[in-house]
Amino acid sequence: MVSEDHSRRRLIFLGDRSFEFEEGQEDGIGRRRVEIVERGQGLRRNIDLVGAEIKWVASQLLRLSRRVVNKVFLGRVSGGRRSVACWLRHGEEGNEVQVVVQLGDRRRQIFIPESSHGDGWEGVALVLEGFWGGNGWVSRGSANHIVKVRATMDGASGEVYW
Repeated sequence: MVSEDHSRRRLIFLGDRSFEFEEGQEDGIGRRRVEIVERGQGLRRNIDLVGAEIKWVASQLLRLSRRVVNKVFLGRVSGGRRSVACWLRHGEEGNEVQVVVQLGDRRRQIFIPESSHGDGWEGVALVLEGFWGGNGWVSRGSANHIVKVRATMDGASGEVYW
């Protein structure tokens, strides 16, 4: 855990759930880490996003908020034994984005509901972008690292650099 004077936290309330975003220690190659904890009545789920995964999930949420995407499977980013995937889920209580992080056989997921303010998932995306790029919250020191991941989207695969 990062010392209290360097740790950054943000809290968002969506419906009857809260989402806590906390900056974690950088990994061994200097990539940022953000833990997202989803809490509700009798519910606690969490995922960790590392490096380019933060920016990728934020971009998926922004695209969806702007209605550029109208499909269920939004895409997957993977590198080594780790992958992150997003799905749009339609439920009785509204739309949610399911974010799944898989590391080997271990799988963690959260469900982020659409904002009731008509801006989709833009608030969550902006918080994630703040952890990725700074916006006065996080030093930009490691933002210049190039991270290479294999990405598969819309049936096509390629490499993504951030």
